[in-house]
Amino acid sequence: MMELMRKWVDYHIGTMDASKPRDLIDSYLNEISKTTDKESSFYGQNGYENLVSCLTDLFQAGSETTSTTLSWAVLFLSLNPTIQERAQAEIDEIIMDGELGPEHKEVLNFTQAVVYETQRCGNILPHGGGRITNAPVEVNGYVIPENCLVHGVFSEILQGSYWEDGEKFRPDRFIDQQGKIRKDEHLVPFGVGKRYCIGEALAKVTLLYFTAGLLKKYSISLEPGSTIKETDYIPGFSRSPKPFRVMLTRR
Repeated sequence: MMELMRKWVDYHIGTMDASKPRDLIDSYLNEISKTTDKESSFYGQNGYENLVSCLTDLFQAGSETTSTTLSWAVLFLSLNPTIQERAQAEIDEIIMDGELGPEHKEVLNFTQAVVYETQRCGNILPHGGGRITNAPVEVNGYVIPENCLVHGVFSEILQGSYWEDGEKFRPDRFIDQQGKIRKDEHLVPFGVGKRYCIGEALAKVTLLYFTAGLLKKYSISLEPGSTIKETDYIPGFSRSPKPFRVMLTRR
């Protein structure tokens, strides 16, 4: 993937007009070209490698994670038609024949709960992303030494005993008695602390709009004879569902 990013950077170097940057890569290259401080992350070859790394991060964290979460959403909705119908009823009542827009973000409560529950059950980054301690730190009586690689066990955080029936896809756990969305501090698919995912706001809107837009136009069902289960997954950079086929029926 990094080699692919290098090819794109080299293409930009050969075709860019410094006075008319086309995108992030051109703007980054402009910054590299005018940086003279050798300690700067934009300086020279180090700046070039940092650009390649940033692009790789954007592609992996900003694209694969969203598409994988949407794959889980399609699977969960296919396996739970009653939940799908309830979300569609909400979408039909609120949006009707109009177009999905920013004004709907705060009122599609059950559809948002479906997204939350998808992120919880899908658990696409079960390792949570690695961190390294820069000093000894004590946690619940245990001392973690300096320069220790630490991974969060997100399978326990998102699906552990706190949730009681954590193995079940149940969006209602995020709906309060007034039918409004209920946030839970244990739902942390984007991580916690100052290094939580910087794309959280964009990802939340993207997931809601894609899910609502899909359900507004289509009903989703598994291909007849499918034996896939909610717990079937493929490990990797992200945790993705095993391949499955669905039928989209225009509503």
